[in-house]
Amino acid sequence: WGGAPPNDLVLDVPDLLGQMLFLMNDPALFRFVEQLTGCEPIGCFKGICYRFAPGLGHADRWHSDMDGNRLAAISVNLGREPFAGGHLQIADASLEHVLFDAANRGFGDALLFQVSDELKHRVSPIEAGPVRTVLTGWFNRRPGYREWLHPDAPDAGVKSL
Repeated sequence: WGGAPPNDLVLDVPDLLGQMLFLMNDPALFRFVEQLTGCEPIGCFKGICYRFAPGLGHADRWHSDMDGNRLAAISVNLGREPFAGGHLQIADASLEHVLFDAANRGFGDALLFQVSDELKHRVSPIEAGPVRTVLTGWFNRRPGYREWLHPDAPDAGVKSL
């Protein structure tokens, strides 16, 4: 089920990433994701911004995001121009059946899915057009957002309701 590891351009733009992570670590968003996916309580969201470009061999391999801490994954399109390809494909763990195949091509379009041992996913190559720029990341059990930002703070282990 392998192939090469992901080949993409991770964007080194700390201000943009910081703003995106701040927005994604909203307790109301956590409750919405928990309700929608049926996952356990979310502690924090961690993610990256990256690009796939046509003609540069940017591709992803079939994989699972399971690491014992990730509950759900999301891909948010940050680009304003349409591209061809770049489909999120989700299959059963045996890779015998593709269960989902779609692209989030509109600015701000998001694809959210539960992380599971029973699923694998990949992103297909960009075929044409501009680069595909996305925020992708994971809603995690732990740490809590406060603890992640300030691990030595006295109230870091306290979870707000």
